[in-house]
Amino acid sequence: MNTKTNRIVGGLELLLASAIYGLYGLFYRNISGFGEFSQGFLRSGIIMSVLLIIFLMNKKKWQIYQKKDLKWFALWIIPSSLQPVMTFIAFNKLPVGLVYYLLYAAMIISSFLSGVVFFKEKLNLEKALSLICVLIGITFIYGSNLSFVTNIYVIFALFSGFVIGLWNTLTKKLSGNYSEEQMIFSDNTLTFVICLVVAIINAETFPSIGNYMSYVWLVAFSLITLTTGVLIVRGFNKVEAQVGSLIVPMEIVFGSIVGYLFLNETLSKEMYFGGLFILLAATLPYIVEIIKQRVNVKGQPILQ
Repeated sequence: MNTKTNRIVGGLELLLASAIYGLYGLFYRNISGFGEFSQGFLRSGIIMSVLLIIFLMNKKKWQIYQKKDLKWFALWIIPSSLQPVMTFIAFNKLPVGLVYYLLYAAMIISSFLSGVVFFKEKLNLEKALSLICVLIGITFIYGSNLSFVTNIYVIFALFSGFVIGLWNTLTKKLSGNYSEEQMIFSDNTLTFVICLVVAIINAETFPSIGNYMSYVWLVAFSLITLTTGVLIVRGFNKVEAQVGSLIVPMEIVFGSIVGYLFLNETLSKEMYFGGLFILLAATLPYIVEIIKQRVNVKGQPILQ
């Protein structure tokens, strides 16, 4: 697969992951009776079980993490194990719209910084314009929810967004040496332990067996979570970290469409304008690349 095709495939994988992320709200609405953390450790446990079956059926070997990769693995997995806890607290202490804004803004900035620091990516004009567009887009959508809240919970939300961006981009450091299944299994192991401990401390309950549909939705949610994890790892392995971070916020657009179609939610004019800016941000790097090829310009970007 040549470089151009590889980038296109990677972009499509991230776009598909974003579309599936957009379904998360539908699953959250239909999973009732679980605590946030009891749901978390069960979901991680299901994902780990499925991956274990895949390993056994395909007779895959567990690759020992090389010494040179341990620092990247630690930087990738340890902060992400705290992220669900921080996100849960932020959503319970701050306005939902404010939390989403902080999460996406921090995620995008984190991804761009990771691209520069860890992969020596350059911020050319088309990517800078895309960054501005995506920030304008999420401000359109969530701007009315912004408030000048200055407390520890804002830091929790920013931390969560920063970690998500770091998790997405650092997969590039590991995915070339280890299978997606192994990486996701390792990531879920620590998440499983953290969520289990917090669920026990909080004495969280489970729905009754009679409410079996909650368990059905939870299993389905676990499977799509596994799917998005694989797509994120594969997608970011094929595209620049900065470009990938511009595609992932398409989740906002897909999630709004799902809410409109299945949850009787309305689409505001801010959602339309914001969605257009996010769509432009996600596609601009690819549009510029197509224009370059059409006019046979090589090396320097068209936008200077």
